[in-house]
Amino acid sequence: ELVLAEFLPYLLNRAGVKTGQTFSRDLEAFGLILADWRILIALWQNEKQPLNVIAEMTVSDLSTMSRQVRALEKAGLIVRQRSEIDGRALNLVLTPKGKKTTAQIIPIAKLHESEATKGISKNDLATVRRCVSQIYQNLVAFNKKMKKT
Repeated sequence: ELVLAEFLPYLLNRAGVKTGQTFSRDLEAFGLILADWRILIALWQNEKQPLNVIAEMTVSDLSTMSRQVRALEKAGLIVRQRSEIDGRALNLVLTPKGKKTTAQIIPIAKLHESEATKGISKNDLATVRRCVSQIYQNLVAFNKKMKKT
């Protein structure tokens, strides 16, 4: 028997969708969508990254990511720079405007996380983070295994 209200993939998706919807309303004030934010915060935490690395970090399709990057470039939030290691490769980099915008959004993101996790102890939150990370790693491994068969 499968009970939807207890089915973990459903519960994870439900919480993720609601979190995204709520946070997206605040992102609109910056002219951004959730996918834009993921790119900006990934670059904030990991400067000068190639498109494929950012796509992997944000769990995004490369073609979708390319469109997002063009929009963020047009908005003056990121630029592409030649890699210092491999002159043929391009890295994505936050512009000063991109850094300022990201810095303005971080407290808003933290507020959303705080609201979403009210009433949950620090120990329980650490357990949730660890478990959700493990679920993700399990699914990455499962997908690789399924591609081989």
